Amino acid sequence: VEKCSPRFDPRAWASGKEYWYVFSNELSITSPFASHLVANCTDPLNIDLISSACHLFVGQHDFRHFYHGSQDIKTTVRTIYECDVICDIGKLSHMGKLGMDGNLPFTWYPYELNLVRFRGKGFLKKMIRLMMTALWKLGKGIITVDDIKAALTQISDCPVHTAKLREMIGAAAPPSGLYLKEVFYERKSELSILKN
Repeated sequence: VEKCSPRFDPRAWASGKEYWYVFSNELSITSPFASHLVANCTDPLNIDLISSACHLFVGQHDFRHFYHGSQDIKTTVRTIYECDVICDIGKLSHMGKLGMDGNLPFTWYPYELNLVRFRGKGFLKKMIRLMMTALWKLGKGIITVDDIKAALTQISDCPVHTAKLREMIGAAAPPSGLYLKEVFYERKSELSILKN
């Protein structure tokens, strides 16, 4: 615990966040004890294709097609620093390779779990869950890599065009499985405000 300024705003001062989306790909059997902790996609997925497509989200993009919300925001442009897939995280967490603590549920989950890691400057409402929908649909063969590229690059103020691309992406993936792993702060900016 460290002293901070009375003006400290944990959201405004954050320099970045890391989210994890944890899911299984069991075709029929899932654990009833983890349904609210882990998402499950019952259709066969090409995990290698999903993993290779994660880099499409990295960088600065207009994520308006990966945003569902009514809040008044200035821009839908966001910067993603890292996005990757880690497979069989239950095994890795047992081995202590994910930096997990004992409070996370993945060590006892009986089936193989996959994790998609998103690290960025900030995120829009449902943005990560919509990116997951796109990755799942890619893994199922419903959409292509070019479709995801189009959703990130074909930006238009035409409502019909926007609606068409949002419809292609589809509804947001389930909230179960989404975890805020860490919030990052720039130490220098905190200290400078603390001194003022």
